Amino acid sequence: MTTFALLAAVLAGCADGSSDPSGDGAGGCVSPGVTADTIRIGLIYPDSGAVVGGFQATPGAVAARIEAANAAGGVNGRKVIVDWRDDQGTADVFSLAAHDLLDDSDGQGVLALLAQTIALTPASFDWLAKAGVPVVGVATSAEWSNYPNAFHFGNIFNQNQAVTTYGQFANAQGASKVFVLTDQQAQASASLAAHVVTSLQSQNVQVVGTLDITKGISSPARVADAIRDSGANGVIGTIQADPFYELYPLLGPLRLKLAMNATGYDADILASQGQALAGMTVVVSYSAFGTEAMNTYLRNVDTYAPELTNPQDQLALAGYVAADEMLLGLSLAGDCPTREKFIEGLRQVPDYTAGGLIPPNDIRHPADPARCVNFVQVSPSGDQWQVISDPARSDGYWCGDVITTGTTTG
Repeated sequence: MTTFALLAAVLAGCADGSSDPSGDGAGGCVSPGVTADTIRIGLIYPDSGAVVGGFQATPGAVAARIEAANAAGGVNGRKVIVDWRDDQGTADVFSLAAHDLLDDSDGQGVLALLAQTIALTPASFDWLAKAGVPVVGVATSAEWSNYPNAFHFGNIFNQNQAVTTYGQFANAQGASKVFVLTDQQAQASASLAAHVVTSLQSQNVQVVGTLDITKGISSPARVADAIRDSGANGVIGTIQADPFYELYPLLGPLRLKLAMNATGYDADILASQGQALAGMTVVVSYSAFGTEAMNTYLRNVDTYAPELTNPQDQLALAGYVAADEMLLGLSLAGDCPTREKFIEGLRQVPDYTAGGLIPPNDIRHPADPARCVNFVQVSPSGDQWQVISDPARSDGYWCGDVITTGTTTG
């Protein structure tokens, strides 16, 4: 494996003219991973190890988006090729995998990295930033917002900011006293719960109680009793779907204005539990089932990744959107793509939506929390999901303002 100095040395610009001074057939472009008719990118995800289950859909979802683009002519006339590595969900293996992809034997490496993993640490972010390597993926820590070369599509780990969105939605549903459920063993759950509390309070919605829920241990009946005793007329959870599914039928006698969880949007759950879940609301970071954007996604999965058995899985969608964002960065890098042009072009996008698959995301401000989300509800008959649209917006998404240290900014 080459040293970091050699890694930095392979960073190159774009040659003028039509000749190929590097002799590598890149059509005049001297840039890692670029030839006259291909662009090579790297994919790193845990294909083994303790967290493999959550990321099994990643390669299929990425392939669905990349191959759909290749079938349509590629990016600026070049086919996109994906080389993948398994990081086993650990930081050390991720670093080795990244170096392997960036320092391959012909000295070219890949142009950019798709990192669908929990294994990126500040140390890895540091050296990738110094090397100027674009990294695209789902944000799994606050560090994703701290580096100019790192791109995501919504980071919930910002501790200094929240959005008014959840409070505005609770008000619209008539929930004035809300009980919040969280899983303190999961960083994402605890972080989102803190954002929800701030959001509710910003809109004068009272938080009358909070409770830590542990899957398989916490008693649903005792949780329901705590919510009843608090006097809440609304409950919001940032917990796993299964414990919320178990709890929800017990909340019926409380006649809540809102019973909502951050996870649980599953097309298949209605077949087995739809009647029991009628009226349950779920926060969704993607377009709803049945929309044109979602139908396009499902067609691409069916065509190019038929082995993907649950395309509605959140991490499958995240892998697809990350691949779409990667394609956008490659496209904006121009006919002669470089890492520098990729970063510069993608960082100027104010309203990235992955073709309508996600709410508008301002890539220019990566530290800002996601302002827009979807809210969907199980129909009274329990047989379908219904979008609760914001009547003030044509796209139906609910979009609030950013809250920073107790103030809001548009």
